[in-house]
Amino acid sequence: MQIMFYEAFREAVERGHRKWYLKGLSKSNQHEFSSYEEFLLGGAAGGLSAFLTTPLDVIKTRLQVQGTSMRYKSWHDALQVIWRTEGFRGFFKGCVPRVVWWCPASALTFMAVEKLRRQFNGNMHTKNQLAQSGLSKDRTEATVDVPTVVVSPPSQIR
Repeated sequence: MQIMFYEAFREAVERGHRKWYLKGLSKSNQHEFSSYEEFLLGGAAGGLSAFLTTPLDVIKTRLQVQGTSMRYKSWHDALQVIWRTEGFRGFFKGCVPRVVWWCPASALTFMAVEKLRRQFNGNMHTKNQLAQSGLSKDRTEATVDVPTVVVSPPSQIR
């Protein structure tokens, strides 16, 4: 979902740039994205997808932490119980920490991937270069994701 939103946001920026070019406000018809723009678009894509998938994450988390008490019989039962007892807002518990977690993670990931794509585009001759590009992306994700993964589930359980 993140990639879909990221590509849609990139296309919207490119369309806007073309309109500026046609109005004479831009010197070039082609738009070169800066790392800053890719960072912002990646963060927006990650935040939006995190927000939209929060209800699924709430159900999954509650099913995982219920233990032997078996509060919910299935995902469908969890959906019904949450709706009956907590209403619409119950599905978005923990939404803020989840969005705050995914925005920087996605921003850094998309920025790194695009930078690596530009850097290695056409120059990927060895397996070592391919491996290095993948490792850089994984290191970027691990730096942001691992410290924040503990925040979201406790807020969804309550």
